[in-house]
Amino acid sequence: MCGALVHPSKKIVLPLAPEPIMQQDGTDKNDCERNASKRFLEDLRREHLHLEAIITEDGLASNAPHIELLRKLHFKFILGCKPGGILVLYGLHSGELPVLDVGEILIRGTFPELWSDPSIRAADWYGFYVQTYLERDVRRLTQVGDLRAFERFLRVCAARSGCIINQAEMASDCGVSHSTLQRWLSILEATQLIRFVQPYMTNLVSRVRKAPKLYFIDPGLAAYLMDFRDPKTILHSPQYGALFETLVYSNFMALRAFLCITSKASFPFFRNKKE
Repeated sequence: MCGALVHPSKKIVLPLAPEPIMQQDGTDKNDCERNASKRFLEDLRREHLHLEAIITEDGLASNAPHIELLRKLHFKFILGCKPGGILVLYGLHSGELPVLDVGEILIRGTFPELWSDPSIRAADWYGFYVQTYLERDVRRLTQVGDLRAFERFLRVCAARSGCIINQAEMASDCGVSHSTLQRWLSILEATQLIRFVQPYMTNLVSRVRKAPKLYFIDPGLAAYLMDFRDPKTILHSPQYGALFETLVYSNFMALRAFLCITSKASFPFFRNKKE
C-alpha cells in the first residue's frame, strides 16, 4: 500500500512512501493493511516532520487506536464511517445523543469547555471570560483607561454581529470619537474576538471603500453581551437571524482552519440591491 499527494486544483497525483504488506521480520503473524498503514503514517511523519496534510481513509481506519495514532502524529484527517459506526466508536447509543436546538447552541457558543461540562452555566462562564479579557488583555496590553466605556463598546459591537457596520453610528452609540472607535475595533480584531468580511465587488477600489460586515468569532459571546440567557428568547428575538449567521460564519472559519486554507484567501459576502 502507499499514500498519494493530491490537491483539489491540481491534476497531478504523486505516489508517496510505498509500504509493502508482507510478513515482518521477527514475527509469526501475517501482515495486514492496518499494520501497514501504521508503519506508513509513522514513516511519513518522520520523513516530513513539518508537512501539513489531511489524511483521508476509508471505514477500516475508523477505530480508536488508529485515530489516536493520527492525533499523536499531528495529522488532520477525514475518515469514512458506516451508518451507526460513529456511535459504536464512541460507545454511544442513539438514545444517548444530546438533542439540541439552535437557541441552546447560540447560548453556549463554540468554546469546548462549555460542551465538555454541561453543568457549567454559559452566563457565568462568559461573565468571567469578559472580565478576564477586559482586565488582562485590554488594560495591560492596550492601555485603555475607561474599561466601562470599552465594555459598552463591546456590547454595541455584539448587537451588530452579522451586520454591515456604520462606524459613525457606532461611535455615536458608544459616545467616543471616530478615531477611538477605529482603534478599539482594531483591538478586538487583533485579539481574535471579531472578524471583518468585505463585500464582493469586481472593482477592487469599491470593495475597499464599501462598509464591511462584522462577525464575532463566537456566537455565544455575542449572545451573552446582548443579555440573552434563555434559548427560547433568542429564537423569538429580532437578533436571531444575525446571531444564526454569526454561528454559520464561526463554523465556516473552523472548517477553513481544518482544511488548512491559507489566511490570504478572500471570502467576501454577496449583497444585491434589495438586501
